[in-house]
Amino acid sequence: MSFASAYMESIGMSTPFRMKALCAALAALVVPQAYAQELTGAASAAVPAAAAAAAAADVATSGAQASAMAAVVVTAQRRSERLQDVPVAITALSGDAVLRSDQIHTANDITQFIPNASASATDGRSRPRWFLRGIGTNETAASSVSPIGIYNDDVFLNNVYIQAFPLFDTERVEVLRGPQGTLWGKNTTGGAINFISRKPAFDTDGYAKAGIGSFGEKIVQGAIGGAAIDDRLALRLSVYNEDRDGWVDNIVTGTKTGAVSDSAVRGQALFKVDSDLDVLFSVRTRKADGDVNPSFFVKGPRQVVVNPLYLGAQRGAGAISAAGTGTEEIKSNGVSATVNWELGTGLQRYSLTSITSRDTGKRLNLSTATFALPTSAGYQYTDSRQVTQELRLASPKAEALSWIVGAHYFDEALDNNSVTRNNRIANASQSSASGSSAGSWNQEHYWQDTRSAALFGSVNYDVTDKFTVIGGLRRSSERKDYTLDFQQSTNTGSGPANSATFDDAVPYYLPGAVANGLNPLQTSSQSATWRNTTWDFTTQYKFDRNVNSYARVSHGFRAGGFVVDQPTASTRTIKRLDPETLDALELGLKTQWLDGRLTFNTAVFHYKYENKIEAVLLPSTTSASGTRQVQENAADGRSRGVEVELAWLPSSNARLSGSFGYLDTRYTNYASTASGQTLDATGNRFSRAPRFSGTLDGEYGFPLDSGAVIALGTDWSYRTRQFFNAVDQSEPTLWQDAYALGNARLVYKSADGRFELAAVVRNVTDKVYAILATGSATGNTATRQVYGLPRSYGATFTARF
Repeated sequence: MSFASAYMESIGMSTPFRMKALCAALAALVVPQAYAQELTGAASAAVPAAAAAAAAADVATSGAQASAMAAVVVTAQRRSERLQDVPVAITALSGDAVLRSDQIHTANDITQFIPNASASATDGRSRPRWFLRGIGTNETAASSVSPIGIYNDDVFLNNVYIQAFPLFDTERVEVLRGPQGTLWGKNTTGGAINFISRKPAFDTDGYAKAGIGSFGEKIVQGAIGGAAIDDRLALRLSVYNEDRDGWVDNIVTGTKTGAVSDSAVRGQALFKVDSDLDVLFSVRTRKADGDVNPSFFVKGPRQVVVNPLYLGAQRGAGAISAAGTGTEEIKSNGVSATVNWELGTGLQRYSLTSITSRDTGKRLNLSTATFALPTSAGYQYTDSRQVTQELRLASPKAEALSWIVGAHYFDEALDNNSVTRNNRIANASQSSASGSSAGSWNQEHYWQDTRSAALFGSVNYDVTDKFTVIGGLRRSSERKDYTLDFQQSTNTGSGPANSATFDDAVPYYLPGAVANGLNPLQTSSQSATWRNTTWDFTTQYKFDRNVNSYARVSHGFRAGGFVVDQPTASTRTIKRLDPETLDALELGLKTQWLDGRLTFNTAVFHYKYENKIEAVLLPSTTSASGTRQVQENAADGRSRGVEVELAWLPSSNARLSGSFGYLDTRYTNYASTASGQTLDATGNRFSRAPRFSGTLDGEYGFPLDSGAVIALGTDWSYRTRQFFNAVDQSEPTLWQDAYALGNARLVYKSADGRFELAAVVRNVTDKVYAILATGSATGNTATRQVYGLPRSYGATFTARF
């Protein structure tokens, strides 16, 4: 008899109970070990109930009688609950909505259908900039942590470079707005987004979807699953592949830029030990490569561009003039085990959940000058490996008093190596029309280890059958150890005698490429531990099944961190960032009318932000380019607003959905000194926080005599002016004015609902709009802008079985 078996028997565990415990323990332990061995060898829904509207989309494409929308079940509070009953601001998109939409390709695309939300991926298929209700970050360093928690099947993904993963074979997406400092794995100030894959089932089912479009776009995805062993083992395999050519002409190289290639595979196995215990294993891999988004350079009225070489293509141009462009390669792998165990008998059944995961992400970014001459080249390699473990125990929900307690652990090892080579080229100076660019080489290599642990709990008490109070508490501790190596060429000037020279026989990102010497290696390190207690308190009153109101106050916390600082041109130091906190008040109302055919939800909120971590490009009097990128604690601010979400089935053949967001953000105290001068940003609005935003989505189906349906649909999104820089909000090239984007579709659906053929037009008005602007009004280069895709066309065929 093993020691474990003997111990279990000694404390009274029966043999069946021991078997279940051993299965659960094995699932929790085998994942990291197995993975270590491996390493060594849409737009259909834009509503509150976006998922409800998506379920109702079938009404418009089937000719069925208009009826109540299907009830949407979510797990936002770590229990399966009807969305309309959850006292939290949450938007859900169903898997059918994601599959039907031709605008949703990657995870960040879903925010175009969420009020007060955005997540532009400004550098290709990596590092989306997540924002909810004005809370987010423009910082793209791998060492930073977003205030929006991104989860894939309940697994927190810390590495920003792997968060724009493809969406395929999805069950639903849940978007929670506001501080998530109680039940969710990693404490965040702005919200949490959970992408939930379709799980294996014992009935055989699957789908296949193929699409073609403008710029040589080709997308194929599909899944198949079913029972491998009756009532014991179910399997599911899901695949995705996307290829798209470049969409912008580079008149220097004679090629197109903006190409994408992205492929992913996910395999799952559901093992039912018995009726009380099941274990879900998931293995996933992804590889993406392509161009970094093309950059356009725009001169503003306050900017002085001394050398025309640094202007490049103008706003709205279909071409760029660049000596080269950036390319990136992303590889990610993950494996997880989720154990669900029902304990107890009768009504006293408790749910024990264990989620164990290991994920890795690697990104290689190579870049050359974005100007007409090869003034520079860049290299960045990032490697992250994370392990997470979560345990939760939930009491029976049927009781008047119910609770959930749990623990979460996160451990990440991050390695980031960045190299920049600047070439000396005559007449290529930023500050002089006849001067030369400086020749230099430098390397910043840092390692960051992060360990986070938390204990949490939440209690629900039904005071009456209509009135409920909910309280949650979480104690978090996070430690970071950061080490930085910096090395620079001995010569860093623009003149022949003090400029670095290179051996082109050696790759430019290796120290051996510097032919005339390197300065001694600079090494520094720092460590810090941050602890905080976060909480929430909610009162909920249900007038009846169709009208639910709530009031919620909460306190969120985002741990501090470290970033590379540049006090002088020849030194790099480690800068420490303090934690930020956010206190939130929210009032919400969720309603359904007209026998369930109309859903109307609304929420008002007020946030008080303290010690906000901000990332900006600031004017600098010491930098040759006139700008300096910094990350700092930006003192205090507030965000307040209103959200409205609507889904309506006006007839048996039509549906309409939409959302509206109002956002008022301000820095109440922000004096920035990080660039070497004092800049007062008090009163400025948060970046990427338009005052008004909205979506509208409609579809009408025309039933045919055969039982098939032809449907016409369109969806639109609108945003007012948004600023890309929190400090400089007077330069027009650093903001995007109000704009609307529209898409149109024509759909044929077979009578049995198994086949669907669609033709789509995206960005029907061919709107030119910026998704990023970096630069300074006082700099001597133009503002770099990145644009969204122009008008494009596509066709898709979907088969379900």
